[in-house]
Amino acid sequence: MDFLRRNKNSTDRIGVEKGAYFLTVQSYEAPIAAFEGAVFIDVSRIFEQLRLIKSPEKISCHREAGCIIVEATRAGIEAVRPARTDGSVVTAVTGTLVEAGSEWVATWPTVRTGAQSGRSHASWQNIPVETGQATNIESAGVVQRYHTPLRRAAIYCPTAE
Repeated sequence: MDFLRRNKNSTDRIGVEKGAYFLTVQSYEAPIAAFEGAVFIDVSRIFEQLRLIKSPEKISCHREAGCIIVEATRAGIEAVRPARTDGSVVTAVTGTLVEAGSEWVATWPTVRTGAQSGRSHASWQNIPVETGQATNIESAGVVQRYHTPLRRAAIYCPTAE
């Protein structure tokens, strides 16, 4: 609010990103009450378009994060073995993310195996990996808060089917 007070121009028009995931009703109503008579304009489309444009610095962060997640996913695929669990795969992915230099990931790696492999965005349940069954691995490498995701499936000794 202080920023708005310091920077508001004389047109009394204030842009609001109404499509933002974390814009609560309370945080939207507060400036309306504080700037009575101002016109609030939805500028969500402007931000959507701007997010499509990546600077060379952002692209560099994504490339580095991409290298990290590839390494972590390879470690996860190597962990897909009978007598191990989907939790073991998560351990391999997470450990490699940290060791390879990833920052904190917004969501835990999701790993599903066997009958659970068709469930999107659910995660490990300490289910044993079985020969011929799919194990899905999904996570992201993170550099300067830029997330580069990757999802892969691995099958230990796939059948001809």
